[in-house]
Amino acid sequence: MQQIIVSGGHSLSGQVFLQGAKNTALPMIALSILTSRSLRIGNFPSIVDTQINLDLIRDCGGIVDQIGDTVIIDTANFSACELDPVKTILTTASTYFNPVIVRRFGSIITGYSGGDEIGGVNRFGVNSEVVAFYNALGISVKPLSDKKLEFSLSKKSEKQIFFRRKFFGQTIQALLFLAIGERNSSFEIINPSIEPEVLEIINTLNTLGADIVHLPSENKIVIHRVKELSGGSVNICSDPNELVTYVSMALATNSQLVIEGIDFSHKIKVFFDILDRIKAKYDFDQSGCLTIFPSKNELVNLRIVADFWPSECHTDWQQLLTPLLSLTRGKSCIVDNVFPKRFTSSQSLSEMGGRYKKTGCCLNIFGPTTFLPKNLTLPKDIRGASSILIAALTAKGTSVLLDQGQLSRGLSCFEKKLRLLGAQIEVQSDSILIPV
Repeated sequence: MQQIIVSGGHSLSGQVFLQGAKNTALPMIALSILTSRSLRIGNFPSIVDTQINLDLIRDCGGIVDQIGDTVIIDTANFSACELDPVKTILTTASTYFNPVIVRRFGSIITGYSGGDEIGGVNRFGVNSEVVAFYNALGISVKPLSDKKLEFSLSKKSEKQIFFRRKFFGQTIQALLFLAIGERNSSFEIINPSIEPEVLEIINTLNTLGADIVHLPSENKIVIHRVKELSGGSVNICSDPNELVTYVSMALATNSQLVIEGIDFSHKIKVFFDILDRIKAKYDFDQSGCLTIFPSKNELVNLRIVADFWPSECHTDWQQLLTPLLSLTRGKSCIVDNVFPKRFTSSQSLSEMGGRYKKTGCCLNIFGPTTFLPKNLTLPKDIRGASSILIAALTAKGTSVLLDQGQLSRGLSCFEKKLRLLGAQIEVQSDSILIPV
C-alpha cells in the first residue's frame, strides 16, 4: 500500500519527458514469445505493469535485459510452465500471454487477469463473450479452480473473427495468435479496434515478418499467416494517456509546463482539438515539444463524447479531464459510450468538493469547483486514481491518498517527475504489489 502525501495549491514549472506507451509495450512483451530471435524494445516504459509482465517472462525461462529505456527479451529457452496467478491478477495484460503461449506450445495454465476495477468491478473476467472469442480462434477455455484456468488449442480458427464492439485487447490477442501458423491460410478480423496502439502492433508484426493489412474502408484487418516471426529492434511511441495526465495537471494548477518526446498522431491531434475547445493556451513544435501556458482567462466548459476509437475523446481521457472541467464555470458534460462505469471515480472528487450528476452514460459537471484537501483511498483504476491526484494538486492544503499501486502501474517515476516540477509530494510505500 502506498500513502501519497500531497500539499496542493502550488503551480508547477519545468520539463517532463513522456514514457513509451503502456498499451503498446505490454503486447510487445507477449509478442517476444513468438519471435525466433531476441526482441529489442526501445522507449520502454518502466512501470509496475510492464515489470510484472517481464517477471512472467523470467518465470518461464525467458531472459530479460534492461538498459535504461531499452529492454531486450530472449525467449529461446521459454517453457510453457504455469503462470503465477498471484502475478496475473495484478495486470490486465496477462491476457496477452494466453494466445501466444497456446500458439507456441498448444496450451497454458494461468491465473485470471486483473488490473483496473472500474466501478468496483474487474472487467477482465472470463464470461461467455470472452469464451466465444477464444473458441472462434480455436482455443478452448477450461476453469480449473477459482484462481486458475487452462487455455488449449482445440480446433482450426474461424476464417472471420467478428467483434460486436471494437475491443482493443481482443483485437491485439487475435493479431498475435493468427499472425503465424500454417502458411497459405488467411483470416479476417471484422470491426476491429483501430487505435494507434493497434496499428503500431500491426506495423511491428510486419517488421518482424508478418503479413497483415489494415483495410479501413472495409472495416477489417486481413492476416496472411507466415511460418515464423524474426527478432529485431522496435521503438515504442510516446504514451498519449501520460500526455493528457500532465496537461491536465498543468492546466488545473494554472502552470507553465513543457512536455517533451511527443510522437504526433491523429490521436494527439484529437486531444489538441479538445484543448482548443476549452481555450487552453499552448504551443506545439515539430520536435515533439508541447508548452502549456498559464491561462489569464477562465477555461471554457464543454460537452465531449468518448466512444470507440476514432472519436472526439478517448475513454481513457474522460477521468483525467473531469477535475479540469470541474474548475470551469457553468455546466460541462462527458458522455462515455465505452466504459460509463469509469464515472464512479467522480464520487471521490465529490468528497473533495466537486459537484456531479450521473445519468446513464453521461456525467454532468457543475463548476467552478474549489477542490478541498482530503484523506482518501484512490480507486483501483489508473486513470481514476490519476484524476484524484490532479484534484489534490489544486487543493490548498494537505491530502493523504492511499493507493494500492495504481499510479505506479501507469505512470513511471511519477513522484520524482512531479517533485522536479515543483510539486510538494511524498510517497511512502510498504509494497507496490498487493497480495491477492
